[in-house]
Amino acid sequence: MMIEQTELLGGVYRPITNTIGFLECRAETAAKAFFAWKDRTYSRDGRKLRMERRESASLEACLASLLPLTSRPSRWVFIETQSSWCAYIENRWRGTDPTPIAPLAGDRLNSRGIRCTNIPAGESPATILEVYRSTWSELGNTERSICAMKDGSSWTFDTFGDPFEFEQIHQYSANRIRDRFTSKMLAQYLNQFGISPFDESFYLTPNCVFYIVDIDGPPLPNIKEYSLNEAVT
Repeated sequence: MMIEQTELLGGVYRPITNTIGFLECRAETAAKAFFAWKDRTYSRDGRKLRMERRESASLEACLASLLPLTSRPSRWVFIETQSSWCAYIENRWRGTDPTPIAPLAGDRLNSRGIRCTNIPAGESPATILEVYRSTWSELGNTERSICAMKDGSSWTFDTFGDPFEFEQIHQYSANRIRDRFTSKMLAQYLNQFGISPFDESFYLTPNCVFYIVDIDGPPLPNIKEYSLNEAVT
């Protein structure tokens, strides 16, 4: 698998691609688990979710199905990949909220989950990798976390959990904090799991199959819509 790319589709679909979740199961399995979980939540407000299997000629067309972006997520996609992992992305205008990935993996799917965040530019650049176990302990199910990000006017670097044997530990003491965990390192680490997050061909299974979950019924109250250009400005 190729790992040279450091942004999916050259960043054309940022902020949609700022954060991508990965779940170690089929896209249909993940979509059904997510649907069952969230449909109960939305039904309390008199709304229902719907789930649909789709095929697309390209990854771009798949991501375009998330538009318009909204101030509160209202559309989610689960994409088959060339691996045992599926990708999870939503249409929140600031990019995918990674919060559901850990409970979806550990509670709903009994599988591993991964958060991949790569924001190379803008007000809050960040490179984040989080790996979630399929089981929980008193400390949660986060197995490993590595984060280099700009917090306000300064950069911070934090890690949690035991390092994997493939990690470039020496890089964590680089003088510039932003160099301690880079987009290239993120791609290299994920490649060890069989994931090529920034390689378009990784997502191009036959017919480019994905599952979309969205709200069936009236829109959420006070929701705002954004184009890609509006979301990144």
